[in-house]
Amino acid sequence: AELLLRARAARRLVAGQDGRAGLRAHHSHRVVPLEKCPIAVPGALDDVLARRWRPGAELEVTSDGDGGRHVRELSTVRGKVRARQLAGGVAVQHAAGRDWRLDAHGFWQVHPAAAPTLAAVVAEWAEAPAGGSAWDLYAGVGLFASVLASQVGPSGRVLAVESGRRAVSDGERNLADLPQVSWQAGRVEHVLASAPKPVDVVVLDPPRKGAGKAVVESIVAGSPDRIVYVACDPAALARDLATFASHGYSLTDLRAFDAFPMTHHVECVALLS
Repeated sequence: AELLLRARAARRLVAGQDGRAGLRAHHSHRVVPLEKCPIAVPGALDDVLARRWRPGAELEVTSDGDGGRHVRELSTVRGKVRARQLAGGVAVQHAAGRDWRLDAHGFWQVHPAAAPTLAAVVAEWAEAPAGGSAWDLYAGVGLFASVLASQVGPSGRVLAVESGRRAVSDGERNLADLPQVSWQAGRVEHVLASAPKPVDVVVLDPPRKGAGKAVVESIVAGSPDRIVYVACDPAALARDLATFASHGYSLTDLRAFDAFPMTHHVECVALLS
C-alpha cells in the first residue's frame, strides 16, 4: 500500500454523560472521552476537547485546505435532528489544479493528501479522448469530473451524477468554467438509464457498500473502453469486479493507498478494460 503521511481532516465526536467529547467504544454506545486524537490534523480538536458539551450531542469537526476549522453540533429534539453551525461552514480545498469551495460537512476525502493523489491516478488511467465522452459517477462536488473535462476538452462531454443535491449545487458552482460538464442529481442507475450512449470512459467512486449489480450493469450498457473504480472497501470492490468480469471486463491494474492511517481501511483504485 502507498502511504499518505498526513492526518485525518474530519472527525465526528459525541459528548458523553459528563459532557466530554469522545468516540463511541467498538460496538457500543459507551463514550470514550478523548484528551487528544493522534490521527487528527494537529490542533484541530483542541478547543472541542477542552470544553463541556450537552450530553449526547454529536460534533462534526473539519479542517480545510487553508487551515480553516469548521464545527457543527447535531442534536436530536423530539425525534428531529437539528444542526447548529458553531464555526465556519464553507470549506476551501485544493486539488487537481483547482480551488474548491464546498459544504464543510459534505463529502470530501478525509485525508488531506487523498484528493490530489486520487485525482492524479484518475488522470493517469482514464485517458479520456479529446472530443470524447465520460461519466463521473457518485461525483461529489466534481473532483474527477474536472479531470475528465480537461481530457475531453471543450468539444467533449462529461456527465456528473450525484445524489446529494447540495453537492450538485457546489459542483455546478465550482465547475462553472467547464461547460462540457453537465450535472444530474439522482440515483446512478436511474440517471444512466436515459444517458447518451456509448461512453468512452467511466469513473466511479461509490460509498463503502460498493456500486452493486444494478449500477454495474448500467455502466456496462454504456460500453466504455475503460473504467476507473475508486473504492474505500476492498471486499465491495471485489464483488463488483466479479460482476464486471461476467460482462467481459478484466482488471488491468490496481493500486492501494493507506488513506486511513492507524485503521484497517484501505483505499483502492482499479482499472478495468
